[in-house]
This record gives sequence, C-alpha cells and structure tokens, in this order.
Amino acid sequence: MNNDKMNPKEKILNKKHNIKDRPIILTAVLFAIQLVILLIAILRIGSYSSTLTVLLTLLGIVLVIYIATQDLHPSYKLSWVVPMGIFPVFGGLLYIFIKLMPGTSKIIRKLEKNIEKTRKNFKQNAEVMEEFRQKDSRFARLFDYLYSRGTYPIYKNTISSYYSSGEEAAPAILEELERAEKFIFMEYFIIKSGDFLDEVLEILEKKAKSGVEVRLMYDGATMLFLPSDFEKRLAEMGIKAKIFNPIAPILSTYQNNRDHRKILVVDGKVAFTGGMNIADEYLNLKSPFGYWADNAIKIEGEAVKSFTAMFLEMYNIQGEEVIHLSDYTGIDYKRSEGQNFYIPYGDAPDDGESIAENIYTNILNLSKDYVDIISPYLILGSEMITGLKFTAKKGVKVRIIMPKIPDKKIPFLVARGYYKELIEAGVEIYEYTPGFIHSKVFVSDKRIATVGTVNLDFRSLYLHFENGVVIYGDVFDIQKDFDTKLAQSRKIKLEDINKSPWIERFLGVVLRVFGPLM
Repeated sequence: MNNDKMNPKEKILNKKHNIKDRPIILTAVLFAIQLVILLIAILRIGSYSSTLTVLLTLLGIVLVIYIATQDLHPSYKLSWVVPMGIFPVFGGLLYIFIKLMPGTSKIIRKLEKNIEKTRKNFKQNAEVMEEFRQKDSRFARLFDYLYSRGTYPIYKNTISSYYSSGEEAAPAILEELERAEKFIFMEYFIIKSGDFLDEVLEILEKKAKSGVEVRLMYDGATMLFLPSDFEKRLAEMGIKAKIFNPIAPILSTYQNNRDHRKILVVDGKVAFTGGMNIADEYLNLKSPFGYWADNAIKIEGEAVKSFTAMFLEMYNIQGEEVIHLSDYTGIDYKRSEGQNFYIPYGDAPDDGESIAENIYTNILNLSKDYVDIISPYLILGSEMITGLKFTAKKGVKVRIIMPKIPDKKIPFLVARGYYKELIEAGVEIYEYTPGFIHSKVFVSDKRIATVGTVNLDFRSLYLHFENGVVIYGDVFDIQKDFDTKLAQSRKIKLEDINKSPWIERFLGVVLRVFGPLM
C-alpha cells in the first residue's frame, strides 16, 4: 500500500489519539447516570409503599407468564425470566422500559417498506430456478424461501473470486475502486483511522471529483474510532455519507441494533462482502490479537443487482434524501461462463424470523457428508445447538473453527461453555492457534457455501442487520481456505475442557443463560 501519495489532510486520519476527539467518557458517564437513576427509582418505590411493591412484584410474575407464552426464542425467554425471577420489580420494569422504546421497530418498518418498493424490480428468473430445481430439488425449497422473504432471487450469470485474508482482498478492493466510472456504494460496520482507510479515501476523493457518485454509510459505533470532524471531511471530499444509528448518551434499546453489514458496490457490476471491515487490523498492519484471519468475496455479474438494492434499502432509512434503485439498474451484463448459482441476502432484527439462521440450519439439515464452519463467536440458541448435535449424531462430520486468541474475553468464555455439550455429541471444535479468526463461513459437501457477516451468536442472528451470499456449485476456494486454517488449528478434546481453570468453566456455564442479552 502506497502512503507516499497521501496529502496532509488525509494523513491526519492516522493520528493515534483521535479517539479523544469523541466525547466517549461523557457518553459513558451519562449512560451510567441514567442506569443509576433508574435503579434508585425502582429501589425507592419499596420504601414509599409496600402495597405498590406487592403490585409491582405481581406485575413481574405476570410478565414472566407473558414472556413464556410469546413466540420468542427459548434462550431469549430464559435470559429474561431468570433476572425477573430473582429481582421481579427491577426486572419487570426494565422489560417494560425496553419494550416501550420505539427505535428498532421504527427502523424495521422503514426497511420493510423499502424492500417492498424494490421487490417489483426483482422477479425470479423462472428458467434459472427450474434449472436449479432439476439439479437439487431439496435446496430449491431454501431458494424459494429466500425469494419470498425479500429482494433475493437466484442468479446464474455471475462469477466470484474468494479471498482468504484481508491482505489478499485489499488490493482487489482498491483496484475496483480505481475502475469506478459511475457510482460507488460502501456500507461498513467498522471504519477506523489508519493506512487502509487513508488509501481508500484517497481514491474516493479522486473519483468524487471526477464525477463518480460516491456514497458511504457506516454504523454509529465506528464514530468512536474516527476524528470528530470526519463527516465534515467526507463532505469536503465530495463523499455523501450517512451514519446509521449514531451513538447517543441516551439509555435506549435503539443503541443495541447495529448495522453489522459489509457491502461495497462499484457501478452495479462488482460487489464485495465478507467479514472484512475498513481498518488496519483486517490487513494485519496492526496485530492486537495475533494474526487476524479474515475473508472477503467479490461478486461480478447479475447478482450484484441484489447488493445494490440491499445498500439502497438501508441507505434510505436514514435522513430525508431518497435514492431510487431504478437510477442504478438497466446494466447490460456480459455473459459469463460461470456455472454457479448465487443468492445474495440480507437479514434484520425484530422482523419475526432470522433468515441467516434458517440458511445455516437448512445447510445442516440437508448435509450428507460434512459441514465446515468458521465463526469468531459461538453463542447459540436451542435450535442451533440441536441442529449441530443432530447433524453430528446422524453421521455427518461437523467441524467448527474458533479463535485461539479472542478479541472479547467474556463472549469467548460463553463460547467455551458450549464446547463440552457439542463435543460429546460428536461435533469437532478447533481453535485457530495463530490468533483471531473473524471469517463467517458455512461450506458443505463440496457443493454449497455461504459467506458474509453473520456470526454464530445472538447479536448477529437476532439483533444486528446482516448480509451474505449463498453459493451453490464450485466452492473449492472456500473449502480450501477452511482446510488451510484447519491445518493451523488445534482440536479441542474433553480433557482440555476438564483441565481448564474451574472459574472459566463456571463462568462459561453461568453466562450462557445471559448470552442472548450480550
């Protein structure tokens, strides 16, 4: 990566102290004050009226019964029922407070309206679908389901390139940005000051000044890693930017749903997705957790249309400006010789079901020989636990690669809390010894795979906005990446778990109960 070309305005983004430009301490203090006030108010209630305390306790019991009868994930129910059983007044009022917050539902309603508006542009290609149905009627049902859930039809006139590391993906990303002639759409969970961001911004500014339409959307959580005037600088560069769900010092469940997606679209002809964000650690220019293993996939051809739609559906949620998909379609795609089938997809929280989890469980259920999985986190619900265990028990080899060096200690302890149960059922678990692995991959039977942003945890499956792509056909490069990383990983055995410190085993089991709330 060439940093000599960067001018002083761009170079300043490399300041290591820029995180101080953001009111992080003030925001944290205000959050804490609100929590303390809420707790004090609840505790004070009992000192003023024992009758009121009894009524609130009864309310807590009613809420426990209400939660138990709702169409909610069993693990999510348990994570609420336990604290409400121990602290009925506090737990009950906290649950009511959270459910009364309108933020997430408002976003979901906007997204659903945006999806409905774009559906008319995504008719299922009956010829391609019938061809696939003749090839594999069982997975055809999954593809029918995906089409019914949004702008996710099946594509064939498409090719892909898989990158097994950030170091491989970054040059390809920069090259495609340089080739842009009409528009660039970027949507990322994390953007951090550093060499990689500087080089990306250098290209984006140049393209914007040459007349290319450049739009950037990033999650509000990434504001903590950027200078306070970053949005202003983007505007000066000619980049139209939006911040999804900015961090605010207000106690609200609205802050709990993040845009975890990674989408890059160039001219409607090329798209990238995967685990990789725009930050130096993804390229191992920094190494906070040993070697950072990640991935990305480049899609070229007709399937890019769905990535364009997914970006605009989210982009149009924020602000008053509305961008129409029809202005970015009508592209004449060159015929490719690729024989794979592709379905890009998105997933959203609080919409009644998890599309990503349904894809994962469907791959498990329809597997014949093996299912190989890479995930940086492992916080599972009952359905996924049952799916993994049953798949292994019926004789299918199930292998999961996890990191050896975690980026977050508590989720890692929770993940290890699942190891014993899974291993006893026949699931093989490995830890990637060089460091932290951030890829999110399912690949099965040398014929189907999905690559994207969805971790095997509650946040990805139920709380965040996510995306990915299902590939059916030649998945050799994805399988090769798994096999390479498996060779660098150590298999975890039951005796390893039994030898681990008792406090870690204890915390892993206890914290599993609260996994859905993490």
